[in-house]
Amino acid sequence: MSSEELVKLRNENARLKEALKDSQEFIDTVADAAYEIFWRTDEKHRMVYMSPRVVSSVDIAMED
Repeated sequence: MSSEELVKLRNENARLKEALKDSQEFIDTVADAAYEIFWRTDEKHRMVYMSPRVVSSVDIAMED
């Protein structure tokens, strides 16, 4: 792999990381403003995300 290709890949990686961060910030903003209760689970049905309303309703932090 040439030095030029490596620089292009690093730039693309940085761009994608920034886009992912922006997307997550948008989702967090929507979730914080939403009145509804919603959550997301993984393929093993473990909680991986709970909206702020769920956290406040059940009084369990996401870290638990």
